[in-house]
Amino acid sequence: MTKHTIPYGRQAILQDDIDAVIETLQADFLTQGPKVAEFEEKFAAYIGSKYAVAVNNATSGLHIAVLALGLQEGERVITTPITFAASANCVRYAGGEVWFADIDKDTYLLSLESTRKLIESKPKGFFKGIIPVDFAGLPVNLEGFAKLAKEHDLWIVEDACHAPGGYFIDSKNKKQKCGNGNYADIGIFSFHPVKHIACGEGGMGNNQFRSYL
Repeated sequence: MTKHTIPYGRQAILQDDIDAVIETLQADFLTQGPKVAEFEEKFAAYIGSKYAVAVNNATSGLHIAVLALGLQEGERVITTPITFAASANCVRYAGGEVWFADIDKDTYLLSLESTRKLIESKPKGFFKGIIPVDFAGLPVNLEGFAKLAKEHDLWIVEDACHAPGGYFIDSKNKKQKCGNGNYADIGIFSFHPVKHIACGEGGMGNNQFRSYL
C-alpha cells in the first residue's frame, strides 16, 4: 500500500514573486520601505476598506486591534472555540477574559443566536466586544452581529485571516467583502504560508476610520 502525505501547506511561488523579492533585497529598504506602503494601499483597495496597516503577523494584528479598541484588564470578549488560538489569545494578552459562544452546526461559524443568548444572559455592559472568525474561507454574515453589537454597545473585530476575497451579501443585496469594515470596527488578515496570500509571515489590519489604528 502506497503512503500519501498530506502537506500542512503548499505555496505557489512564481518567478515573478522571486524577482520581486530580489528587487527588494537589492533596494534601500528591507522594512517599512515603499513596497509596504504600496501593499497597504492596494490591499485596502481590493478589500474595500479606507485604510490598511501592515503588521508582522495576524496574531500581532489581533492584539493591536483589541488594544486600539480600548480593551482593559478583566473586560470580557466573546469569540468562537473553532479557530486558531490567536483569536482568543489577543484578549488574554490585554488582560481580558475570553468567553466562548457556540458555533452553527452547519457552517462551523460563530452562531449569532448563541452569541445573542450569551449576551442577554448577563447584565448590560458585561461584555465589551465580539470576535467572529471567517473560518476556512467561509465568511460570517456580519450584518446581524453588527446590529446585535449596536444594541449592546459592543465593538467587533473580524478575524478574516482565512478569507481575503471572501464576501457575503447583505440585506440591501450588496456584496460585503470580508474585512472591509462596513460591519466591523477592524478586520484582520494573515499572510502566513498556509493562507491565501503567502508572504512567509505577515498580517494586515483594515478599517474605515484611522482613529482606531
